[in-house]
Amino acid sequence: MITKNSFFIRLFVRYPWLLPEIIFAVFLLLGMIAHPLWEDEAGVGNFARNILQFGLPVGWDGVNIAGTQRGIILNGDLINTSYTWLEMYLAAGSFALFGISSFTARLPFFFVSLFILPVLYALTYVITHSKRIAFFTVFIAAFSVPFILFAFRTRYYSLTIVFGMLFLFSALSLHKKGLTHKLSFILSTFFLLLSNYLTFPSLFAAVLFGGWIGKRFALRQYLFYSFIGILCYAPIFLYMQPLIGKGGITFPSIEELGIALSVVPRQVFSLYVKDTSFPMFLILLWAYFLGEMAVHKKSKNHALVFLSLTVFFYLAVIMFVTSITVFGFTILSYRDVRYHLPIFPLLFMVMALLLNETYKRSKYLFAVVFIFTIVNYQPIWTGRILLFDYFYEVTHPYPTPDRVVADYLIRNARDGNTVFSSLERSDRKS
Repeated sequence: MITKNSFFIRLFVRYPWLLPEIIFAVFLLLGMIAHPLWEDEAGVGNFARNILQFGLPVGWDGVNIAGTQRGIILNGDLINTSYTWLEMYLAAGSFALFGISSFTARLPFFFVSLFILPVLYALTYVITHSKRIAFFTVFIAAFSVPFILFAFRTRYYSLTIVFGMLFLFSALSLHKKGLTHKLSFILSTFFLLLSNYLTFPSLFAAVLFGGWIGKRFALRQYLFYSFIGILCYAPIFLYMQPLIGKGGITFPSIEELGIALSVVPRQVFSLYVKDTSFPMFLILLWAYFLGEMAVHKKSKNHALVFLSLTVFFYLAVIMFVTSITVFGFTILSYRDVRYHLPIFPLLFMVMALLLNETYKRSKYLFAVVFIFTIVNYQPIWTGRILLFDYFYEVTHPYPTPDRVVADYLIRNARDGNTVFSSLERSDRKS
């Protein structure tokens, strides 16, 4: 019998993030087992397997040659210098310890993902000074279907989420005395860049403007210690021959820029609302509460102001960079959510703050909004409940393009055949 003083009750009271963590871990494991590897994941797994043989992420294993983007990711020695190496070596370590399989390819990223909710709880508490809001935040994160789908993948996704949160957490501690806080910030900067350098610029700018205007830290300290972290990563960046440079960069004309600026903001807004499953009704509440604070200045919610500023500048940077490169980059699109995954924790904190404000005013409205948020209800974009869709996917196997190609080769390929296979359209433009 579970009583008020039982071990489990005391454990959950002491660690409020533990129950959401268990739920989150179950959802991750269900996805890991049921979902086959995405194309990018299979690419990382292939290079990780070659690491075991050659010590480096080469695209040639003695029989097959592999390289996405029609081989542009490989250098003259067939070494992958375009992917970030941290993800490949983590997968290789898992292969060495547990054998080669889809599950073991994802296993290290599952373990990284287990740090997400505890760090998110601590970060939210530092920003809001409220255990209830911190609990709401991790509870929302545990049920977010898009977040779950990114977290367990054999890619840099969980790494950028964790190090992105640590970057913000340590930035908010820079004003404290002692070298520990400065060193933590430098290390979080370095490892965020190491996880994926494309994630850094938008988060750096968002925290810069949000923290500076919101008076959360000293600007000079932030810039100086960020520079130290960037300087530590610079030699790796120069060696890696980043993919962004291989695609070719051209700047748009005034006419092209005008077209982009008229289209891109709307695209980015709809993309991030849809792909992060941010409920539209919460956007309305967000606008209402900010408007209320503008009218009644004495009731200002400083945490909501800071997070609103940070998210605003986050999206503004993504829109600006996308606008000036939409006619230039031939390899990637900067507006893609996967390059900006640290925005998820920020949005979860905003959702939690809005739910908390709703809770203080109407318990009934709070219950309705909370349930719709948890089940990932999207009445405008799809009219579907994403959480139910996720349960259906993990309990019903379905054929994938990779499986169709494999079945065809099993039936028709013969020894000595040369096979070129690509799941990408050659005329696709990012």
